[in-house]
Amino acid sequence: MAGGVKWLPRAPRWQRPGHQTKRSRRERKDEGSVWDSFDIPIDFDGLAVVIVVIGLLVVAWFWLLPVAILVADIIFLVAVATFSVAMRVLRRRPWMIEATSKDTTVTWPVIGIGPTRRAIADISSQIESGLPLNSAQTFD
Repeated sequence: MAGGVKWLPRAPRWQRPGHQTKRSRRERKDEGSVWDSFDIPIDFDGLAVVIVVIGLLVVAWFWLLPVAILVADIIFLVAVATFSVAMRVLRRRPWMIEATSKDTTVTWPVIGIGPTRRAIADISSQIESGLPLNSAQTFD
C-alpha cells in the first residue's frame, strides 16, 4: 500500500454536465435561493415587472417616440402643403411658370391649376419645336 490509503474499486458513474442526482436536488430545495443570503426586502416578482416596465420605456423612448415625431412631422408638412395650394387657388394668386436657357429667362403668370397645366404643355411643345418663346403670351 502506498501512503496508507486503500482504494476500493467501483464502477464509474458518468454524469452529464449540470446533471444532478435526486438527493442533491432535494438538498438544494431545502437550502433556499441564492438571494436569501442577501437581506433585501424586495419581492422579485415585482422586480421583474419593474425591469420589464423599464425595458418598455427604453424601447418607447428610442423607437416609438422618434416614429411618433416623424409621423407628426409628415402630417404637419402635408397639412401645410394642402393649405398653401388651397390658398393659392382660392385667393387666385398666379403661379409663375419659368423657362430658362443659358442666356435668357422667360416668365409667365398663370392663374388656376387647369390653365397652368395647359400653359406648361404649350410652352414645352414650343420649346420642342424650336419656336421662340413670347413672354407676352397669356394663358387663360
